[in-house]
Amino acid sequence: MRAWQVVLGWGVVNAALVGLLWTFEEHPLVVALYAGPALATVLAAILVRHTRRAPAGEEPQRLATTSASALLAALAVVLAALGLVYGYWLIVLAAVALVAAFARARRERLPPGVETAPTRVPTLHTTVPGPARELDGVAKGVRAAAVAAIGLRGLSAVRRLLRSRKP
Repeated sequence: MRAWQVVLGWGVVNAALVGLLWTFEEHPLVVALYAGPALATVLAAILVRHTRRAPAGEEPQRLATTSASALLAALAVVLAALGLVYGYWLIVLAAVALVAAFARARRERLPPGVETAPTRVPTLHTTVPGPARELDGVAKGVRAAAVAAIGLRGLSAVRRLLRSRKP
């Protein structure tokens, strides 16, 4: 499934929920506040669908896997939203971040023969695939004791609850 299809499906489901709000005669302001983002999601899916295609005869433009312009654009969106709550002066900062994102995105395009490097996400532990590790006797005993203690604790809580309900 392609990315634009997932976003379009999300927008369509939200549009169906807007219709459900409308049928229950919810306040029009509530319906409008939910319909706006639903419509924006559908329009974003359509925009992604049409901008992902390369013009006829041209190779599609490639972006780097780690994009600072995407970070700047996200910062602009957050600043614009916060500007609606905390003051319109933050929207000016959002506009500056958005202009910087567009300027940086133009420089992040990769030349036609360059491959992007695979991204690696560091993890806390590394697990080596292989046979499952068997527990030794002490570990099995500790696990059994823990399960028994949790079970007894739950039973005593249920017993106290039943006693408290009796007249």
